[in-house]
Order: sequence, then C-alpha cells, then structure tokens
Amino acid sequence: MENLIKTASDEKYYNKAKAEFEPLRKSLSHNIDTDFYEHKNEISDLLKQEIIGRYYYQVGRIVSSFEANSVLYIAKKILENPNEYAGILSGEETVSKKNMTTGKKP
Repeated sequence: MENLIKTASDEKYYNKAKAEFEPLRKSLSHNIDTDFYEHKNEISDLLKQEIIGRYYYQVGRIVSSFEANSVLYIAKKILENPNEYAGILSGEETVSKKNMTTGKKP
C-alpha cells in the first residue's frame, strides 16, 4: 500500500485520489484482534508444536502430530476393539461411516 501511495505521489496522482486512498488503506490494514480470532486454531497448533518441540524435541513433535491425525485415531480405535479388527480382517466388516465421523478432529 505504501508503495502505491509513493508511486501515486511521485506521479502527481495522489492529491486527486486522496479521498479514495484513505478508505482503501483502512480496509487493507490488519486488525490484530480479528486476525487472532480468525486464525486461532492455526496459531494454537503452531504454538503447541513449538512448545512440544522445545521440551521433547523431534520425538515429541512426531507423537503430538499423531494426536491430531484423525485417520490414526480411527485406526487406533479399531485396533483396540478385537471384534471389529477381526471382522475387518475376515472381510465381514468394513470401517463404518460411524467410525469415520467419531474420529478425533485434527
């Protein structure tokens, strides 16, 4: 935005369009509170990964990433249920949609 204003000033267009530049500048400027709210999940995940990495190094990051992986969560639940696991191996059962929707969300 600053480059645009500088270029417009250098080419003597800024004074003619000043009334249009100010609302544009306000609408393009970041609102930190809104940005934090809109991106809080990503920020939280990044902070979690950074903290875990500093305390538990690479192993901690890998283990933590498993917690956020819904496919691994569903696979773990199936392996913990011997009847369902045996049914899938025998071909009698498949992974149900119920299992897919009850998985932990990343």
